[in-house]
Amino acid sequence: MIKVDKFYNSRTNYAFKPDAFVLKEQIRSDGSSFWRGTVKAVWFNRKGAACIGFLWDYQSKKPEDVYAFIRAHTDGRYGGDTRGRWNGRGFWGNVTLAEQQEYLAVLKPMYRDKPNVPLGYEGWYRF
Repeated sequence: MIKVDKFYNSRTNYAFKPDAFVLKEQIRSDGSSFWRGTVKAVWFNRKGAACIGFLWDYQSKKPEDVYAFIRAHTDGRYGGDTRGRWNGRGFWGNVTLAEQQEYLAVLKPMYRDKPNVPLGYEGWYRF
């Protein structure tokens, strides 16, 4: 992914939460390994709704940190794994009430203050 200087509505721009990065080593049947990373992220979908979820990727080399993971994450064909979405009128997501409240605390101000990056997140990045 590459950091962008300007937010473009015509592209999906992502912001990620650096302290919500999880990295796990996966062992193949032949004994070799690869790394599966996930990081909490926010973005706007094509219809303009604010979305929250995760960016994920499989990488052959262990990234040093979340920034190395983001730089090496170049395959954007799957986009983000959406957990919740706010369109200014209603929330969509198959999550617990506590998670919904947590997500809305980020999504409502993000939707209102577009294109500002939500507090605690770094952005904007694109594939």
